[in-house]
Amino acid sequence: MDGSGVTVDAGSRMQPGGARRVATGAVLLALVVSAFEGTVVTSAMPTITRELGGDSLYPWVFSAFLFASTVGVLVSGKLADRVGRKPVFFAGMGLFLLGSALCGLATSVPALVGFRVMQGLGAGALQPTTLTISADLYTLRERAAIQGLFTGAWGAANALGPLIGGWLVMHASWRWVFLVNLPVGVLSALLLHLSYRDPPRRESVTLDRWGPVLAGSTVALLLFALEPGAARARGVCALGAVAVAALFVRQQRRSAAPLLPATLVKDRTVLSGLAGGLFAGALLYTMSAWVPLWMTEQGGHSPIGAGLALVPMLLGWSVGST
Repeated sequence: MDGSGVTVDAGSRMQPGGARRVATGAVLLALVVSAFEGTVVTSAMPTITRELGGDSLYPWVFSAFLFASTVGVLVSGKLADRVGRKPVFFAGMGLFLLGSALCGLATSVPALVGFRVMQGLGAGALQPTTLTISADLYTLRERAAIQGLFTGAWGAANALGPLIGGWLVMHASWRWVFLVNLPVGVLSALLLHLSYRDPPRRESVTLDRWGPVLAGSTVALLLFALEPGAARARGVCALGAVAVAALFVRQQRRSAAPLLPATLVKDRTVLSGLAGGLFAGALLYTMSAWVPLWMTEQGGHSPIGAGLALVPMLLGWSVGST
């Protein structure tokens, strides 16, 4: 759709105009709403577990979303090349919005954890697809500027999430922490439908079906192994994680389209980035999950105060990324 309201085909580079601005706004909204959901729940979780019970499952509300979003990213990237960006985007948005609605209606923490898995799968599908669509919209020279915009918006959504979550808990209900995604997500999907058309599909793209399954199973077993409980069950899960990880490595070496190409795994720069991301992510998400709980339960602070405590760290993340 150019300035006159005609949909523009992304197969040929979009020229500046109304269609490209609308499509950019659509993917920016999708990126922001998926990033927002990663942190908005942090300041609300102490209230949620207090109302619903299930304190022992507190960390799983975060872990379930992160785990599922990781699996969603692994599956959706090449799938978007094979079946098209728009179908994967709409499927991801549908899963995300359905998961958000069910989270807002949850009556127990186990149900909330299950719905967070659905929500995370949708968010994981949205993240790479939005970046792929933005690459369709802009030339290589223009992408640096637009990626700066996207990174800044991502960081701002993460930084504002705890504050907005705390405000919603105090002035409305914790359920709106999830339900607020619905109008934004619907608007994003509608704008993209009106303004963007997929480039020609690449039928020759090979999909690695077993890679995501084995990678996701390894992470799931590892999470269960780290969960407090019977030592025997944890040991079985740990052994299972090692065994499935070995199968994953073997399968990746034989796969025609591996998730982790051997050339990248052997690159020291890539390995350094992965190691840095591992430790930085562990610090970031651990503090996001546990600082609000400590401040509200032990320090007597309000949910907004707990969210405010996270803002410097999340702003640092945003500025550093930019």
